[in-house]
Amino acid sequence: MLLWTWEGLRQAQRTDPDIGSIIEAFESDAGQPSWETVASKSSDVKTLWKQWPRLGLHDGLLKRRFESNDGKFERWQVVWPKELRTEFLSIAHGEMTGGHFGLKNTKAAVRSRVFWPT
Repeated sequence: MLLWTWEGLRQAQRTDPDIGSIIEAFESDAGQPSWETVASKSSDVKTLWKQWPRLGLHDGLLKRRFESNDGKFERWQVVWPKELRTEFLSIAHGEMTGGHFGLKNTKAAVRSRVFWPT
């Protein structure tokens, strides 16, 4: 299965230990887990737990609601699995456009599309 397909991303999220545990919590319909449940987990799980009100499952993918600072627009960002982050950054940095975006523009391109803790 190709990772860069919708189904590939879905599978990569579910096999990511941090994202997968959050997806399991969403699918259990029990609501946000207690802090005691996540306190011993990774910092990524804790960060995602803090983002709980902004998270949702859409088309089988865990996504985070992003709102612009001025409140004029909202976008759902895919919560990106660890195994694909380096490749995504490489593409966002310039391969997609054939040029060098620079740090500021690369950050903006990444933030508009995906989210991950850190």
